[in-house]
Amino acid sequence: IEGKPPVQPGVPAALGGERYQVVPVSLPPTAWYPGLKPFVQQEETAKCETAAKVAEAALTAARAMLSP
Repeated sequence: IEGKPPVQPGVPAALGGERYQVVPVSLPPTAWYPGLKPFVQQEETAKCETAAKVAEAALTAARAMLSP
């Protein structure tokens, strides 16, 4: 909504307000980027390999239809 200032980060007064302080936490890369986890990489690789096989089969079928 235009004209209203943005809401500032923090805890509502009903939940303790100013007593709570946000502190940054360092996380390992696998926590914030799941693509680095081996099981994710394996699943994505398997999906791509399956898609490539399907595409190759479709290409082979299309070439067979065009061949005299």
